[in-house]
Amino acid sequence: MVDLRTNLLVHEVPEWLRFPFILGGYRMGGDFSTCARSLFHLHNEALNAWTMLLGSVLSTASLIFVLTVYHPRGIDVLPFIFFWTSFVTHAPFSICYHLMMPISPAVCDVWRRLDQSFILIMSVQLTFSMSFFVYPRMWQTLLATLLVSMVSARGICMVQQLTADQRGKVTRLVGVSALGYYVPIVVRAILDSRRRRDIDIDSRRGLDIDIVAAVVVPASLAGGALLYECHVPERFFPGKVDRIVSLYFRTI
Repeated sequence: MVDLRTNLLVHEVPEWLRFPFILGGYRMGGDFSTCARSLFHLHNEALNAWTMLLGSVLSTASLIFVLTVYHPRGIDVLPFIFFWTSFVTHAPFSICYHLMMPISPAVCDVWRRLDQSFILIMSVQLTFSMSFFVYPRMWQTLLATLLVSMVSARGICMVQQLTADQRGKVTRLVGVSALGYYVPIVVRAILDSRRRRDIDIDSRRGLDIDIVAAVVVPASLAGGALLYECHVPERFFPGKVDRIVSLYFRTI
């Protein structure tokens, strides 16, 4: 068994473990048990794992709240179930990737591809969930879900061939699949804006919060992807945000 070394600097770890502008907080070696226990130590992947754990708890609590307070019936339960499973089925693979990556290049690649594949699968589930109460016809929701399924299936095949340094291609794949659940949000915002203006004449004056939402949502998708690909903020603060930059991106 190779001991897990922690708090390593960038020059102490091999190329496959390095991230641009991240100068410290690395781990190397270990086995599945020791890497799993590193969840309780601060390193440059710890917050990635913890945000997924916290997200799973909050997602489960939200599902329980909806089912016990609003009591959806029949197929109306489906979007809430899919919304919940989209996160909790992805979380284990993401957590294992971030914790197990220092074991070896082969182990890192396996978990990285599983993590990225389940991000794409998550897009399919979220597309159905977000479209269900927005599009007026069920066939429109199913069509949107089918289209995203095709994109995600293509993306999963590509992920198996991509290397860790091709993060730009992976980001674009995820961005395209994410349109499936971002578009319904924008559509809902536009419909709400029209309805509000028809009902309330005074709302035609001043700032339309629904239109703001319709602009901000796609802008956040594009902006978040750009920040990720350009390594912001670590590019401007090398060595200063090594252990918290993951939390920054999860928050975005």
